[in-house]
Amino acid sequence: NEVYQTEGAGKEWKGTKWKGTKRDGRERKGMQNNGEIVIYVAKNENLIGVIGVSDPPRENIKKAMNRLRNQGIDDIVLLTGDLRQQAETIANSMSMDRYESELLPEDKAKDILKFRSIGSKVIMIGDGINDAPALSYANVGIALGSTRTDVAMEAADVTITSDDPLLIPAVIGLAKNTVKIIKQNFAMAIGINSFALVLGATGLLPAIYSSVLHNSITILVVGNSLRLLKYDVNK
Repeated sequence: NEVYQTEGAGKEWKGTKWKGTKRDGRERKGMQNNGEIVIYVAKNENLIGVIGVSDPPRENIKKAMNRLRNQGIDDIVLLTGDLRQQAETIANSMSMDRYESELLPEDKAKDILKFRSIGSKVIMIGDGINDAPALSYANVGIALGSTRTDVAMEAADVTITSDDPLLIPAVIGLAKNTVKIIKQNFAMAIGINSFALVLGATGLLPAIYSSVLHNSITILVVGNSLRLLKYDVNK
């Protein structure tokens, strides 16, 4: 956060209007263009300073977004309760597709429902109480960060206890890999069991070997599933 002492300190303060120098206006505009929330400080109805408050994006957020796009997520939208200027600055700095600003919790939930109504599969990522309704309406809700609220955790399907946004694409990659292995297990179990059933019914495979084959398939499925333990979430 940066504090600006205005050149017009002591100028007359009138509600939301103030009389200051051109430099005061440039500083105020500069803070707004940087995505900062401008707070005016007055004493006895006299302007004495301007404070620029910013909430910087998490570290590695842009890298996480690039990895999400590589995974096939092609529409990333910022839903925020911040003012339009702050939302636009953040969205542009992180190359988001678009943004929605000055949203209430119910507005975020409506946006999620709107995305789903057109057939989109929606992943919602949030950490606060304001995100809880949207997290619950998304196909997959992810509560992120050490400052996440209990309400957000209850509403989300996945909770990431770290503040590192790179874990978001890592979790999605792990989920995709898990589904892939499940499909492999189904294919192996159904294929081999069906083949053994035909051999057993025609008398070509003795009963004892059928039992051995059946139990071997169980071991094979478990062994294939254990590959998930070697999945590297940091790659």
